[in-house]
Amino acid sequence: MTVNARLEGGGRTITLTAPGLTGFRGGFAARVVIGGITNVLSSASGTLVGVNFYKAETTPYGQANVSLSTIRLEKEQIELLFRLDQIPGVPVVMLQAGIRNFGNRPVSLISVALLAMDEPGGFVAAGNPSEWLVTGLNNKTPILSSLSDVRDPLDIFEYGGLYRHDGVGFLFGPVGTPVAYVSAGITSRGGPDADRLQGRRVVETPGAGA
Repeated sequence: MTVNARLEGGGRTITLTAPGLTGFRGGFAARVVIGGITNVLSSASGTLVGVNFYKAETTPYGQANVSLSTIRLEKEQIELLFRLDQIPGVPVVMLQAGIRNFGNRPVSLISVALLAMDEPGGFVAAGNPSEWLVTGLNNKTPILSSLSDVRDPLDIFEYGGLYRHDGVGFLFGPVGTPVAYVSAGITSRGGPDADRLQGRRVVETPGAGA
């Protein structure tokens, strides 16, 4: 199985190619509170500081090639940070996101979105959506639904999967040292598109991290 992920748009979006996926593209974001006001900071905004690449970094799955992206938002005085890890020859992609406060005002981090697929075509699965199953693999969200039956947003805690009966698909969830809870939200447009596939890092409560 060939899986490839890369940063595009100068480091503002992540694109993944894999069997069964016609489209898999999204940005990253963070929700923060500054001066009592909640702000949503998106990788589509701000100034790109740069993208760096490293090889042979140690990860829970072995040595990985790492891509780092930094986006600066001058008004909020915050940098969005994103890391993409790929292990050569292994169909595994690891994502991390965070923020850096370079100003003098205190900032409260509510959550980060590892993948924000809000645009049409962000996620498109090949074939009939009724053949794709969404599953929640944690006892808190024992979800089992075909994509075609998704009407209300699905919220999957920690671990889940999206796959076809022939074995094509993928699993998602946290790896490594636990630092926060992770969840994925999936909505459908009545076809094989998922409007939103996000990982949210909630810092108020310790748990598993991504």
